[in-house]
Amino acid sequence: MQLLDNTLTELEKKIIIKRFGLNDNKYSSIKEIAKDINLNYNKVFTEEQNALRKIRKSDIKRFKDYL
Repeated sequence: MQLLDNTLTELEKKIIIKRFGLNDNKYSSIKEIAKDINLNYNKVFTEEQNALRKIRKSDIKRFKDYL
């Protein structure tokens, strides 16, 4: 999680954790995340894409350890 903490905003981190089930192995759809955090689908989608772009640019090997 250190990679996420150092790379992403709080919103991006929350979305990535929920989307890929990093805390509880329960994957969530963008629609489920949007409803849960009270944002629209497009905002969640955009934030997810931004977060993934940031992760790709950072140390990808450390991120793979969390998957």
